[in-house]
Amino acid sequence: RWPALVEDDDGVEIAGELYEIPSAHLARLAHVEPPGWHRSPVELADGRTVEAFVGDRSMMARGVDVSSHGGWAAYRAGADRPPSSPSRS
Repeated sequence: RWPALVEDDDGVEIAGELYEIPSAHLARLAHVEPPGWHRSPVELADGRTVEAFVGDRSMMARGVDVSSHGGWAAYRAGADRPPSSPSRS
């Protein structure tokens, strides 16, 4: 699966990860990313603007909204845990 930031009018802050990546590698990533992805500036909570791969709104129809988890890493961490069993009295 490919996680993607997709801007939404009712969106929330999402935790992310920053990487310094050489331009040549970014060009390779752009070539293998699925349709609907593009590079775009994203404003961080501290006011900085960085370049990121983001998805266009059409990706929302075929994805899972992980906003309630706070980010992709938190969503994956929860998805890797087995469901808790109901408590017994």
